[in-house]
Amino acid sequence: VDVAQLGKASINAKTPALPPLSGKRVAVIGAGPAGLSVAWQLRQRGHEAVIYDMRKTLGGKISAQIPSSRLPDEVVAAELKRVKEVLPHVHLQQQLSRGDLEQLKADFDFVVIAVGAQKPRLLPIPGKERMVPALDFLRQSKLDQIKVGKKVVIIGAGNVGCDAASEA
Repeated sequence: VDVAQLGKASINAKTPALPPLSGKRVAVIGAGPAGLSVAWQLRQRGHEAVIYDMRKTLGGKISAQIPSSRLPDEVVAAELKRVKEVLPHVHLQQQLSRGDLEQLKADFDFVVIAVGAQKPRLLPIPGKERMVPALDFLRQSKLDQIKVGKKVVIIGAGNVGCDAASEA
């Protein structure tokens, strides 16, 4: 399945009609794929979802690391625009403390934590000091800040490994 083509087909999709608010409020911590999906589904069911994230922008890995060759920037922009229409309560650049979490638990009916994997696993092998975690590599590549040698070794052939290979 060519995700880029599917994404381009969604650019002109209409924002769905929303049901009236139920009175239930849910705090969603994380504005990446999982957090946005949870918040979207909650709003589709009539609940108010309020998103908190420590980054400057919505989208998490979708915005920061997936190469534009696989998911074009205009598709990401259109989807995030639609998300903002449906989910107007977004608080970015929010580094939440334990006290903040306790306050969210008091202020909301539910709290969903959808922060994703933040710490890479590195193999404990000689030469690991030269390793670059794949998501760091993809983030740097997306910002045109990556420097690679003539040979790049990629361990893993899943989506992230294939993205890293195509960017290298």
